[in-house]
Amino acid sequence: MKYVPIECALHDQYLAWATNQTPVTVTFTDEQGTLRIVSGTIADVYTTKEGSAEWMIVSGVTVRLDRIHDVRHL
Repeated sequence: MKYVPIECALHDQYLAWATNQTPVTVTFTDEQGTLRIVSGTIADVYTTKEGSAEWMIVSGVTVRLDRIHDVRHL
């Protein structure tokens, strides 16, 4: 599935939450198409070397940003 870039403001918000170690709950669809929920702090927000997708790591779980349905800070 081709990556669909997210809005810059949303990306900036994820970076701010990562920097401030703000606890969040992320609802997303994983690579197998399963709806998942993970809670914790965002350890990293990054782009792959090829620039083909953007990702975040939350509590050890890697999430592709265009598969996120909702992120709420706690």
